[in-house]
Amino acid sequence: MTVPTGISLLGTSAVSGTIITLNEFAKEQIDIAINNAGGAVDVHLNSLKGGNTGIANSGAGEVNATDNWWGCAKGPGTPRCTSVSGSNVVSTPFLTSPPTEK
Repeated sequence: MTVPTGISLLGTSAVSGTIITLNEFAKEQIDIAINNAGGAVDVHLNSLKGGNTGIANSGAGEVNATDNWWGCAKGPGTPRCTSVSGSNVVSTPFLTSPPTEK
């Protein structure tokens, strides 16, 4: 099934060193979808407020998703916040307000 996705990262071999930062999502079913065979992806300072899944990790790789805004002050998976799907995703600490550019 295809759903609206903001960023989709597919690594058929291990992907490391990729940084996804300073994006704002709205009206996406999945804000960031990652399917990485190994390695680690960094996801920081994003406004993950698509309304459903902020980060979906369906691969074996790790996702460091600290310091993101999940659409509310209480963090991923709480009412009115986006959530995390899959394993190997670190999402705390999280931002309690949207990131601002300086």
